[in-house]
Amino acid sequence: MEDQERTGVARALVKRAESWGLEQGYTRVALDVFASNTGARAFYDAAGYGAETLRLVRRI
Repeated sequence: MEDQERTGVARALVKRAESWGLEQGYTRVALDVFASNTGARAFYDAAGYGAETLRLVRRI
């Protein structure tokens, strides 16, 4: 899978999803990403996404 990273596919998909949302009248996109997924977090940060809430969990 690493050979498919940084090919622009994810960026194109995000841009298309955003365009579709605007066409439908939406003004925001929300997504979930695991805190430990540093690659995805960096990708979304570079795409202009920012944290809105923080959910903390603990196994009991």
